[in-house]
Amino acid sequence: MRYVLLLSLVLTTMTVANAERRTPALPSAVRASLDQHYPGWKFPTVSPLVTDLFVSWESRPTTAGLPHLIEGDFDRDGKRDYAVLIVHGNVFNAAGVPFERREKLIVFLRRGRGYQSRLLSSEGFNSEVYLGQQHRGDVVYDLATDRTFVCEKDAIIFCYFEKGATLHVYRRGKFRQIIVGD
Repeated sequence: MRYVLLLSLVLTTMTVANAERRTPALPSAVRASLDQHYPGWKFPTVSPLVTDLFVSWESRPTTAGLPHLIEGDFDRDGKRDYAVLIVHGNVFNAAGVPFERREKLIVFLRRGRGYQSRLLSSEGFNSEVYLGQQHRGDVVYDLATDRTFVCEKDAIIFCYFEKGATLHVYRRGKFRQIIVGD
């Protein structure tokens, strides 16, 4: 039994290390913006359940295998944009004492030679949260309206492992949230 647990731990560690080596380099302008606006930021550590999920997706050519970073054309201007999930700052209790780290979803839209950042979500850290992507042309079900629609642009999915998901779609200069899983 100990052998199985140890082997599982070693394989999980190797998988996470491999995923980190595959991480696309963030453009220097994106990294500089994160460093300036969120000093001390870091990518979150995900649970073994999320790690296993991404391992199972490794053979899919359209999946980057990264729970904290996606790239796409979110505003459909033909330029590469980025969405990142980071850990930065704290959540405080009523007495003003920090009790957990804050997790933030930030999108970087390419503008000229730089990027415009937008904070889409900021909440308490959850190791079972990860990012996904809907591609332009994908059919998506909106739980609130009980209807399907076709994505006109790449979109960001903010997922809670086996609990729910929110799609962030860029429309008319803003990101709109659509509940796509519960």
